[in-house]
Amino acid sequence: MEYTGLTSAQIIANRKKYGANILPKPKIKNIFDFLYEVFTDKLNIILIFLAVAFIILSILGLGSLTEAIGILFILFLIAIIDTATGLRAQHHTQKLQELVTIRHCDVIRNGKIQKIKTTDIVVDDIIILHTGDSIHADGYLLSGEISVDNSVLNGESEPVKKHSINNYKYNPDKKITGDSYVDKNSLFAGTTIQSGRGIMIATRVGTGTENGKILTSIQTISAPKTSLDIQLDNMATKISKWGVLGAIIVGTSIITTDIINIGGINAFFSNGKLNVISNILSTLAISLTIIAAAVPEGLPLIVSLIISQNARKMVQHNVLAKYANKIPEAGNIQILCTDKTGTLTHANLAPVANFLGNGMKVSFTIRNQINEIFFRNIVLNSGATYDADNNISGGNATGRALLNLIKPSDKIFTKLKSDKIQREIPFDSSNKYSATEIKNNTKTHTYVMGAPELLLKRCTNYMDENGNIKKLNHEKINNLILEKSNQAMRLVATAYCNTPLPKNGLPNEMIFICLTSLRDKIRNGVPHAVQTMQNAHVQVVMITGDALDTARAIAYDTKIMDKNSDDIAINATELDNMPDNEILKILPRLRVVARAIPSTKLKLVHLAQSMGMCIGMCGDGTNDAPALKLADVGFAMGSGTDVAKSAADIIITDDNFVSITNAVLLGRTFLHNIKMFLHFQLPINIWLMTICLIFPLFTGAPAFWATQILIINIIMDSLNSLAFGGEPPKTEYMHEAVVTKGAALIPNKDIHSIIWSIAGFIFTFGLLYIPQIANQFNTTDQMITARFVLLIFVAMLNGFNIRSTTINPLYKIQTNPIFLLITLLVFFATIFMVQFGGPIFHIGKLNINQWSILFCISLLILPWGIIGKILQNKKQRG
Repeated sequence: MEYTGLTSAQIIANRKKYGANILPKPKIKNIFDFLYEVFTDKLNIILIFLAVAFIILSILGLGSLTEAIGILFILFLIAIIDTATGLRAQHHTQKLQELVTIRHCDVIRNGKIQKIKTTDIVVDDIIILHTGDSIHADGYLLSGEISVDNSVLNGESEPVKKHSINNYKYNPDKKITGDSYVDKNSLFAGTTIQSGRGIMIATRVGTGTENGKILTSIQTISAPKTSLDIQLDNMATKISKWGVLGAIIVGTSIITTDIINIGGINAFFSNGKLNVISNILSTLAISLTIIAAAVPEGLPLIVSLIISQNARKMVQHNVLAKYANKIPEAGNIQILCTDKTGTLTHANLAPVANFLGNGMKVSFTIRNQINEIFFRNIVLNSGATYDADNNISGGNATGRALLNLIKPSDKIFTKLKSDKIQREIPFDSSNKYSATEIKNNTKTHTYVMGAPELLLKRCTNYMDENGNIKKLNHEKINNLILEKSNQAMRLVATAYCNTPLPKNGLPNEMIFICLTSLRDKIRNGVPHAVQTMQNAHVQVVMITGDALDTARAIAYDTKIMDKNSDDIAINATELDNMPDNEILKILPRLRVVARAIPSTKLKLVHLAQSMGMCIGMCGDGTNDAPALKLADVGFAMGSGTDVAKSAADIIITDDNFVSITNAVLLGRTFLHNIKMFLHFQLPINIWLMTICLIFPLFTGAPAFWATQILIINIIMDSLNSLAFGGEPPKTEYMHEAVVTKGAALIPNKDIHSIIWSIAGFIFTFGLLYIPQIANQFNTTDQMITARFVLLIFVAMLNGFNIRSTTINPLYKIQTNPIFLLITLLVFFATIFMVQFGGPIFHIGKLNINQWSILFCISLLILPWGIIGKILQNKKQRG
């Protein structure tokens, strides 16, 4: 049946009448939502309460407004920074999601096949369906036979067979029930086509579909925390316990000191109720800010910012992360299973030669009986077709390459219109063939295309160049297959017979037509990228549907296999028949699996994970989806099926193995950036908590005022997360050993660097109390200011030691200009606060001599870091 589809005017009218094919999006937070989260944070609520209490006390004549103004000012900064960063992260997440959700499909409009975005589908559109496609609208089947996976709607994994119904009349008022999902011809958005081809008509789009209704109903459900979030929360919980303990000790010591200084408990409480309340509130403010300083409560936000920064970088490298929490896992991959076609090679297959059953080479251009049958086979079984613009769409790379041999104007398309298709079996990676039975007048013909070794088992004769049927010499054609496979050719066989297509399998005694060789060039940079992965201790395994000899030849060319090593290349059949313990023995040397089927990939993933290994899987077909879903990191090719992209965690938009290498590097960069920030932040938190604990116990006075601690917390948490998040990828990361699953964010071997940094803080602060230096700061306010400035300066300069992987603290500093910008900003902001902050921050002005002393002392943290790295390098060499 010929379909003309909608006209341009009908498309506009239907979109206006029934709506666009756009699914509901998650609720977008506005500025007020983020502000609400800030001011409903438990710690911030307490700080607001304290600020109000201080205002009331100042009104009653006890103390000034400076403490309240300082706390409110800090809360204002927190609100501005958290809201701005939250909006920024959300904006970039939206952009990434928009890229992920772009899909295309083939429709018939104005009598022509057109490729459109799925969001442009309207009611009454005629949609062409292929194996592996997702269905993007509700509707019913007009023609063809397909098998549909409805599990996203009803949870049933068993595919449901669908076919067209003659004279079917659609009832838009009919209620959709569970029976509708399994009826004969109804189709639903969100489901996927497991096999077959067909044509459907859209009856409901967007939020009117069953899938859209479900998505609308779950808008209020929050996503579960990722493993990284849980890991960070656990770290924050452990640190917070020490923070709370420290706050209790500090608060108790301050109150105790006040009682001793006043003359005892009775004197303390006889000083007036309001004064007592004022003292307790001041102490409580300091204790709470110690908790704020000790606990990296902003760490989840900081991680999301770094994830956002890295996700944007990945897009620039043709890597689209659907799930940001998978970025660090990409850096931990130990085994990477990769497809061949389109990943290691260009996927621009081109037919090279055609061979008959006697080994004779024949031209593609000569019009004879051989090529007539050969071209019929391509049109019927390639799965590819020409659209309205005469561009090839549908099918796989092989099918599209073969269709290139036939021009859109060729008469064969007209001739086939008179033939009635009785039955067809679309190509399936597990069957390795496609077949079509047609009826021309009273004659029945079956055309088959597929893997040569499979078809040869069913062929007894071949057709020679003159159209004569002769006995097939299997040995001769098998030798030809071996020869071409060793040349890394992709081989496809075609055959036909004049009998119907059986219900199961292929006909017997078919006539062999051609053995077609196709060649695909290896992508530029792939051999180097493979070696880069191997140097990064990542085992690369090529899993392909090609013959073993072809796969092995490509593996040598791409450096996956080394001819001088004991690397293993094996057929999937042999691998599947091996016991698990035998596979585990050869797994470290496994490099190629040929003639692979979906279960082979699943088996490898299961076995690798059973050994606690992190495994990455990449693929582009529906058959790859189970393995993509199960793998620790699933990479789908941008040109792959919707099912594959839906199952994957990361999409490689240019289908290039080099981009997968980039994903691994960026994953490792993410982990390094997080670890660098923790190495920077934790010593500050630990030292700040320690000094705030020591000072009241030994001096009877706080080391810092509450507002000062909050300022330090803001500067170190928020601004420096951006600074370290901006660190670019470094090639040396790809020479490091892989971090195993479940490893701590900061392993024991890295604890020494945190301890060394804390020792650096102690050293520099100790210098401040050398009498000759301490005497330069005459008042208590100036001494507190000196401690405040020194802590910020030392921490910021220590950041140079943390970010550098060498003894040179300025190593590749030009690659992260935001780091320098934030450092300068913090230095100038600190000077501004000290000189103009006055009583609001309990800060006293410093003169040029005092500034010079503090700056010179803080510079000593740079050689301190150099000495630490020298000692560590010496220890590692020893």
